[in-house]
Amino acid sequence: MSTVKVIISFSRLRDDDIDTKSQAIIDSLTGNADFPNPIPTLAEITASRNAYVEALSANELGGKQATLRKNLARKDLEKQLGLLGLYVQANCNGSELIALGSGFEIQKSRTPIGILAKPSNFKVENGPLAASLYASVDKIEGRSRIFLRLPKLL
Repeated sequence: MSTVKVIISFSRLRDDDIDTKSQAIIDSLTGNADFPNPIPTLAEITASRNAYVEALSANELGGKQATLRKNLARKDLEKQLGLLGLYVQANCNGSELIALGSGFEIQKSRTPIGILAKPSNFKVENGPLAASLYASVDKIEGRSRIFLRLPKLL
């Protein structure tokens, strides 16, 4: 059985997006037979979301206190959703279909890419500063970065 990894971090979502995502998760889990007794409960998640939405609306007027309240409410909502995501991960029985039915996203499974092609169009030129070099190479499919080790010359 393959392992399903539920994405439980929401820190990269914008303020409005975490509101939308949390509501989608609540809707997906309401009456979902695959997750009959979620921990934390949907009532707790809904209360946390409602507090966040209220703080988000109050923050539109501005002010440091309003921003702090919104940030604290968001932190609480993220924590609650993270715990719920761990519950989903533990109770999806390794099924991506069941996990996705919860409204949470899942991480792509990693697969090896095999042997990489040889780099082409390798160039080394003098850099803009004294004792610096500029190196370039064409992109290799399957790699986002290429690391070069150059011997220390001085």
